Amino acid sequence: MTLVRGISDDIRERSVLELGPGINFGSSLVLACHGARVLVADRFLAPWQDPYHPSFYRALNAWLADNRLSLDRTPLTRIISTNAYPRHLPIQVHAPAERLAGLADCTVDIVLSNAVLEHVINLAAVAAELYRVTKPGGLGIHQVDFRDHRDFAHPLEYLLLGDAEFGAMFRRSHGECGSQIRHEDLTEQFRCAGFEILHFDANMFAEDRYLDDFLPRLRGTASRYREVPRETLAIISGRLFLRKPKRATALDSSQHSN
Repeated sequence: MTLVRGISDDIRERSVLELGPGINFGSSLVLACHGARVLVADRFLAPWQDPYHPSFYRALNAWLADNRLSLDRTPLTRIISTNAYPRHLPIQVHAPAERLAGLADCTVDIVLSNAVLEHVINLAAVAAELYRVTKPGGLGIHQVDFRDHRDFAHPLEYLLLGDAEFGAMFRRSHGECGSQIRHEDLTEQFRCAGFEILHFDANMFAEDRYLDDFLPRLRGTASRYREVPRETLAIISGRLFLRKPKRATALDSSQHSN
């Protein structure tokens, strides 16, 4: 539900792609109730599961009936009545974010993700692929968790690791430990891909007591993050808002010609 806040007022007939939706497609289906054409993409999309999905979607439908009276809940009621996902509701793309096979260039109005980008192997490739599928003028909204997922109480410990050691751990865990990338690196990757950075909203911060203990340990390592300012390290979660320029750039032309 977090993903739909602030974007559901003007999305009728617009295509919305959610990356890594997780075990259910609730956020995308709420957007479908607002009139959006919804797509979900993941390397491993969650299949329909009884009894979880029927119970979940009935509860979501009941909540919308009580709290969002103006919505057309037909997408949810269709799923509930068929006890399965009807064809193309939502459109399911079985592909990693680095290679969204089946999605043509410039076909998506809005791309959303929630706690996904910190797990991808090649963020530059993801940013380039999202730029490819996004329509000129289209938006990206990405909530990203910058914490060490091994222990949220100690959110920066993995920054003590060198590139080789962290890379090996990231591969072993299939990215579940989270990426070392900081928010400034994230925005730069999307800027390099061609997006305009509208703004970044930091929404979670490391505790001062933890930073007081962590920073001396980090400064004494050979980590690439040893000189990153405290105020940057303090940001451990945030939401990035992007827009693809309405006009193609010279870089776009050269990329598509190759």
